[in-house]
Amino acid sequence: MSDEPLQNAAPEDESSLDLTVDEGARPELENYNPEKRRDYVRLVISVGLLLILGFVVVWACVESASWKDHWEQTKEMLQIVLPAIVGLIGSALGFYFGSSGKGSGGAGI
Repeated sequence: MSDEPLQNAAPEDESSLDLTVDEGARPELENYNPEKRRDYVRLVISVGLLLILGFVVVWACVESASWKDHWEQTKEMLQIVLPAIVGLIGSALGFYFGSSGKGSGGAGI
């Protein structure tokens, strides 16, 4: 007799929506970790500065080899730009590797 209500129940059609909640199917949420984003930004800045340095060095080589009479102007420009770029790269890489060493478990000083 207990099977009668199941036999008389309407068949489920595919357009019906199942609103039951399965407690075991909840996704695990992870806490937001800003270190991944910081590492990505540091990488982009470091690679960008190194690309700028590479471009300046290649440009200076091409400029000095192509136009001998422009060497004095190129040399003056390099004396201004090159120390600034190298200083920025040194600061960025020092900050990047200095801060990444602190988060690695304190194995250093």
